[in-house]
Amino acid sequence: MKAIIVIFGNSGAGKDTLADFLKARLPDSDRMSFAWNLKQAAFHLLGIPDNVSFGTQEQKLSFLAYGKNARQWLQWLGTEVGRNMIHLDIWVDRLADIINYENYEIEREHKSWGGPLYDYIIVSDGRFKNEACLGDHLKSPTLVLNILILRPGLQADLSHPSESEVYAMAQEPVKWFDYVVVNDGDLTKLEKSAEELALAIEEKANEQKPLP
Repeated sequence: MKAIIVIFGNSGAGKDTLADFLKARLPDSDRMSFAWNLKQAAFHLLGIPDNVSFGTQEQKLSFLAYGKNARQWLQWLGTEVGRNMIHLDIWVDRLADIINYENYEIEREHKSWGGPLYDYIIVSDGRFKNEACLGDHLKSPTLVLNILILRPGLQADLSHPSESEVYAMAQEPVKWFDYVVVNDGDLTKLEKSAEELALAIEEKANEQKPLP
């Protein structure tokens, strides 16, 4: 694996759109998320279907179960239950498990090649400081690049930690992020920014010395 790209930003900044553009431009890439296991739990516990939990904010807000909308339930399960009651790193560890397992399975089944399934993994739901340290949870040393996407004029709801923490991180971009993308135009402009970012990511990944 050449690199893992983690995209951070407040809700509505354009994280998923940027991830889609990057996936189209980075060879042998795939998308994953910190919230994948969380959203599976939401389906089994609350009946929130995948098309809602992985859907738009409008879909999450319009789906109601037991007196709350899907967005509220996902925030509660992810932060109040997962991070606060079980462990701060629960969702980082579960994503690392998936990456570690996939690499192991490919190496075991294709020993003559001995490489991972994808060159690039794109994670589009970064929101917390510990998620910027995903590399510390992986079995093999891997380049992890943290990307911040900003949307000027976006009125973020900072009442929940999943929004307020990434907002605070954005106030110190040099400390937390390798690249910053400003989403201040239409989709064509964002796509152009993604093209330039993909080239920079490939150049950075190719600078890494292969492991002995």
